[in-house]
Amino acid sequence: MSLIEKLRSHTFRLHLAYEGPAADSPASLILKMGHPGSGGRPAYRNRRELAFYREIAPALPNRLVPACFEVTEATETSPWHLLLEDLTDTHEIATEHPLPPDYPVCRSIVQRWGQLHAALWNDPRLEHLSGPPAS
Repeated sequence: MSLIEKLRSHTFRLHLAYEGPAADSPASLILKMGHPGSGGRPAYRNRRELAFYREIAPALPNRLVPACFEVTEATETSPWHLLLEDLTDTHEIATEHPLPPDYPVCRSIVQRWGQLHAALWNDPRLEHLSGPPAS
């Protein structure tokens, strides 16, 4: 298990072992979760990301976002978490901060962002994630 610690979350890469045949089962998963002890603190509930993976991501075209296997809300005593597909072995970090990626990588990133935006264009489910439109 490896850990990436961020300001409002921890990300763990979980390596899985199976008893018996598991041909189509993943070798690893990503567990993204709030900091232990952050349960019950409204600023650390991650409401928008959890709602995205619970309500919107399942309806997107395949492969636009990592598959999500579980979404759990924070409680008064435990943090929220997401259990996600691990893309570590098929994807790479575009560049080291603060350097920008090279042109082909930038082009690929913008194309994928465009596909995601096209899939979500005028999607009414996004309104409750970001609040009402500005008047």
